[in-house]
Amino acid sequence: MAKLNNHDVVDRHNRPALNSRVQLKTYFLNDGAYIDPVDISSVTIFPVDANRGNNTIIGPAAQDGIASGLSPKMVFSNSSIDTTDDAFLESNYTPGTNASGIFRLAQGKYAVVLDGQVDLSGVFQGSAIANTASATGQYIDAWQVRLKAGNSMQLLLGLFNLYNDTFMSITEPVLLHSSARLQTKKYQLGSTIQLKVPVDVTIANEGLDEAFKNTFKEGIVTSASMEIVKENHTNNLASRVTVSAFSDTSGLVDVSPEDIILHLWDTDDLLTHASALDGTLGGPSGDFYLRVKYTILNQEFISERMPLQLR
Repeated sequence: MAKLNNHDVVDRHNRPALNSRVQLKTYFLNDGAYIDPVDISSVTIFPVDANRGNNTIIGPAAQDGIASGLSPKMVFSNSSIDTTDDAFLESNYTPGTNASGIFRLAQGKYAVVLDGQVDLSGVFQGSAIANTASATGQYIDAWQVRLKAGNSMQLLLGLFNLYNDTFMSITEPVLLHSSARLQTKKYQLGSTIQLKVPVDVTIANEGLDEAFKNTFKEGIVTSASMEIVKENHTNNLASRVTVSAFSDTSGLVDVSPEDIILHLWDTDDLLTHASALDGTLGGPSGDFYLRVKYTILNQEFISERMPLQLR
């Protein structure tokens, strides 16, 4: 299960049900780098079917605001639109009727939570509205943002689905097998690298039909974290030095819709790591290994050691 301020949420790619706390994460980039918009005015939820082909959501009329005459299902906003304001702190999120804010998770990474378990409400064009995203189907999340000072507001759109078929029953326990592998194993010291670990899942039950097995094809890995350990081959040094423990990365690791565990690692951090300063690291370059820990259903998996070289 994904976490927001240590509360369980369901990411948009993990087949959220109607009554889920759906975390709608959005990433903002400019010139290939994650950036924080200057302002985020609101996040508005629309059903796709009711607005299919309706260009007023994204057309010129909406450049400085969402066009009138539309019927949103929910609106999220903060007391301030300035993304440096404390109103955007992730620590403000507590599940409840007042949890309709916008939260900054990291550089360029923001989220709102569409909570189907409580009576959420927001304000749209001066009027209070209640959350009515209560039907299955596809929805648009429209983020009204100002990317740079002096720019006009613009709308950036995402998509997500709500399901009512996530509840199911079977007559035998699920026989679940999982494996993980590191995609790239050699890097240059000083690089900031995206460590990528795809997770493969197999359902071994012969008696379960393909429709059930297909629900495990993607978007089922939750609560991922990563451990990075330096291996030394010199007698006067510790043979293994942990530079990032599972607990260090639990809030920094992402999982893609394809169940690829991702962690952005700035290898220059090794130069100022505590073990480098006290001499136990044995130098920032050399042989490392990493392991990933993740949850599928009620099982927690820890991968085998995966070698990594930093030169």
